[in-house]
Amino acid sequence: MFDLGCTGKGELVTQLVDELHSHSNEIALDWSSLKLSTISYTFNSNKATSLALSICQPLLKDQPLTLALFQRIQDSFAHPINPQHESTDVLNNIKGSELYAITLISTDGLSLGIIVQVLSSIASLKKKHHVCSIKTLSDPDKEPATAIDVIVRIESAASKNSAEVLSALRSIMYQLGSSHRIDITAQFENVFRRHKRLFVFDMDSTLIQQEVIDEIARHAGIVDQVSRITESAMRGEIDFRDSLQQRVLLLKGHPASILDEIRSSIVFSPGVKDLCVALKRLGCGFLPLARYVQAELRLDYAFANNLKVTDDGKHFAGSTSGPVVDASRKAELLTVIAQAELIDHMDQVVAVGDGANDLQMMTAAGLGIAYNAKPKVQQQADARINQPSMLHVLYLMGLQWKEIQDLLQMN
Repeated sequence: MFDLGCTGKGELVTQLVDELHSHSNEIALDWSSLKLSTISYTFNSNKATSLALSICQPLLKDQPLTLALFQRIQDSFAHPINPQHESTDVLNNIKGSELYAITLISTDGLSLGIIVQVLSSIASLKKKHHVCSIKTLSDPDKEPATAIDVIVRIESAASKNSAEVLSALRSIMYQLGSSHRIDITAQFENVFRRHKRLFVFDMDSTLIQQEVIDEIARHAGIVDQVSRITESAMRGEIDFRDSLQQRVLLLKGHPASILDEIRSSIVFSPGVKDLCVALKRLGCGFLPLARYVQAELRLDYAFANNLKVTDDGKHFAGSTSGPVVDASRKAELLTVIAQAELIDHMDQVVAVGDGANDLQMMTAAGLGIAYNAKPKVQQQADARINQPSMLHVLYLMGLQWKEIQDLLQMN
């Protein structure tokens, strides 16, 4: 019998480890480093419950393993569960409980060991809980698995308590993910996880790979001075508004035609175009921060800082015009757009950014995602994507690879 059910004492981890060792016979095996091809675990006390996984690499290099479980690269096993193990539905028997989703993402592949550590971390909360399912989100035909979802029900007596549980989960998973260079995100598993209505993106180093003001400075021959200020602002060391004034002042007298020159050099972040296509087809709206990117990605709103030019329109005046889109303005715009779109639940709003001036916007959203962000931002974000492609955002919504492909291929 193999059951990841648990009352808060860590039995789920013990059972998984014992099961692995029972298949290893007398051979010393380092199963923790094995990369997974696929993994699937489902629990239902009224039906046969099973754990199935495939390993995408040989277990031992020096001595072959004769066990059927790990004998060949594509070998897998399915271990049925005795349905009489629990006569009541455990999923509903934990009173005052909430469902949580824990998503693991790494383009380098996910190991069996990290799954065990996630389960162990859940047990460390010392609360009654039950793992409901584990499933592979990434392409099942490509090895190793790069995205896995773990759904767990955890005891929480009240809504305040459930928020505290989520906060504790996020802290634990952030530390675990950081130590293994894996993105591990914890969030509530509910209807709002999949049904998002508004996505808000920072532009520089998020939707596009460059910092626009640095690109302007590069063409003007003052990139070193401007970049130093930009980096300091992104780390939160100086106020964004002050940093903007300093950088814009350095541009004074340089030709405004630079803006047209850099347009052709803008590079979108990997996966951004596909992500926007998929989200549009899911009914989401967008709030980017520049007109050109808005047109290219067919987004709904755009707000940006406007560089003031001289009366003849030929040179930068060294200042900005209109409201400065700083940290507080981004958060304000997010809230205003959500209200205009009649979005009642902020859980349906997602904000994606990379710098300290994105934190207020990310906090205002139901889910704030740090995309290849500065350390300070990663520590405070609800979720992190430290992978090349932004398309991984869809895994955080619980979408599987097949569903993502269906969205991208719709006519």
